[in-house]
Amino acid sequence: MNRPPASAPAEAGLPMKSLLALGLGALLLQLVAYANHFGNGFHFDDSHAVVGNPWIRDLGNVPRFFSDATLFSSLPQNQSYRPLLLTSFAIDYRIAGGLEPSQFQRTTYLFFVLQCILLFFLYRRLLAALPAPLPDVLALFGATLYGVHTVMAETVNYVSARSDVLSTCLVVAALLLFVAWPRGRPWGVYLVPYVLAGLTKEAALVFPALVFLFVLLIEESPLGRRGWTRAATASIPSFAVTLLLAWNYARHTVPTMTPGETPRWNYLITQPWVIARYVKEFVLPTGLSADTDLAPFTAIWEPRAFAGVLALGLLLGAGFAAARRERTRPVAFGLAFFLVALAPTSSLVPLAEVTNDHRMYFPFVGLILAAVGLAGVGLVGADGLVPGRRLRIAAAAGLALLLLHVVGTRARNEVWRSDEALWKDTVAKSPKNGRALMNYGLTLMARGDVDGALALFERALPLTPNYSYLQTNLGIAKHTKGDAAGAEPFFQRGVALARNTAEPFFFYGRFLHAERRPAEAEAQLRRALEISPGHIEANQLLGKILAEKGRKPRPRTPEEWLDLSLAEYRARRFEDSLGAAREALKLRSGYAEAWNNVCSASAELGRWDDAIAACREALRIRPAFPLAANNLRWAQDGKARSLKDATRGR
Repeated sequence: MNRPPASAPAEAGLPMKSLLALGLGALLLQLVAYANHFGNGFHFDDSHAVVGNPWIRDLGNVPRFFSDATLFSSLPQNQSYRPLLLTSFAIDYRIAGGLEPSQFQRTTYLFFVLQCILLFFLYRRLLAALPAPLPDVLALFGATLYGVHTVMAETVNYVSARSDVLSTCLVVAALLLFVAWPRGRPWGVYLVPYVLAGLTKEAALVFPALVFLFVLLIEESPLGRRGWTRAATASIPSFAVTLLLAWNYARHTVPTMTPGETPRWNYLITQPWVIARYVKEFVLPTGLSADTDLAPFTAIWEPRAFAGVLALGLLLGAGFAAARRERTRPVAFGLAFFLVALAPTSSLVPLAEVTNDHRMYFPFVGLILAAVGLAGVGLVGADGLVPGRRLRIAAAAGLALLLLHVVGTRARNEVWRSDEALWKDTVAKSPKNGRALMNYGLTLMARGDVDGALALFERALPLTPNYSYLQTNLGIAKHTKGDAAGAEPFFQRGVALARNTAEPFFFYGRFLHAERRPAEAEAQLRRALEISPGHIEANQLLGKILAEKGRKPRPRTPEEWLDLSLAEYRARRFEDSLGAAREALKLRSGYAEAWNNVCSASAELGRWDDAIAACREALRIRPAFPLAANNLRWAQDGKARSLKDATRGR
């Protein structure tokens, strides 16, 4: 072969000092692009996966994340098996001491930066056949473009989409280990980050196909039988791991999980157009939307369906053509990476939406490789060298492109600043999306504009007449306006349409409670808790109703016992508070918050030794626990005063 092996970078690249300076400049540019996003809050699915998820509030639940997919979300239809993602959320909650969005945003951003650094090293290996200094220059440009590309803001700003950021980072790490350390392949070291990626998001399970394509297109050749044989052999270990991961996913799949209800055929014939849309957004990201209004196609002969098939055919044709020449095979690998990474969401498996902008995050690793690989081929002169003037012009154009994306990314960060800004932008770009109209209406209702919210809900109704959340929100809006009689039919329609969704039952129960119909309210709340036992608000309202009736519901989880302990403490019933906290500890002995409650209740009762021992246990479990540290000092001071008073009394 007349090129350097993919396991070694090209010689005579950029000087190390220049490379470090440019790398630091790239990281600074990425920071400038995202400097205005760290204060952004929780959005969309974050409401049930993070904000309303009680399980991430205690690191003691981490082992259960790997065995119980129901802990992923408070909504049964959204309960996926993503234990490593949940673990990262629980760590963020512990570090921040609560639901502090900036902590969650910082963690996602750090994974994003790490991935961009890994991409530089991966791209440099994959482009090693190009003459120096192109592998260094193009790898740095490609990683920087990925880091500031406006499309990535749709994922980086969205906390729940950390699944894409973390899993992609780990897949890139696994592929880099495979590419850069051939001698380590028999030991399977590269499989470690792959397994972690597979425990973060299902889309990572395409990794064996990436290994196969790398060996076939970069290390070997697709033009001979030997290349295919070696590629298949090289992918066997990762394929075996994939079978185990797939079996594990199947074993933990929750029956109530509903990824989508679109007919497979309609979903499939829409995907070529979706792929073409993604390529368009790569080139010109002007149509980004948090929730598009693209509906599944009904027939393959629809103009857009036909255009999508044509575009997909051109993409495949370009990939096959690039695979025939050694220097353009990185382009072929990049295009193949793009299509393979899209396969989990753009194939026969129908998801809830036919397209979603954060689905571009993983595939764009390949598309950017294809783009910079093609640019590299164009920069090489007829003599096999890189003319300096051509390189300077390309560098100026590349810098201009990066700066345009920085501006675009900062603008998208502002869109994700608040729910109102996000859904206003979504409605403007996706006016036929009933869910977007409803969500925008909810932001108006939150600031007191009930009439504006009602207008948006009514616009959404003909678009999504069977959407239980919309029916429920119409009921809430009408009830807020004082029209209880007009509101109840919408609540009833909402619960009739709801299947594995607790929210309509909770809000109908809340309405019935407000209308002084406690028995009916109790029935609706119990139905909500059957669907979602961890629903915090439903548990609290049911407890209030039962308390009003002179009955107390017996808590079922450590979190419920802790809530009861806090309520008893606030009511100054310290013995009852102590008892509830100890019940929580029977269910979870390592529950730092419950030990803290034992400490504070014992201190109020003057049981200083018990209080000190409990606070020390809370701090042993969770060293960074300011409240327990304060309570420990209070108990120690109280004991000291008690001993001093006892000495004086003698």
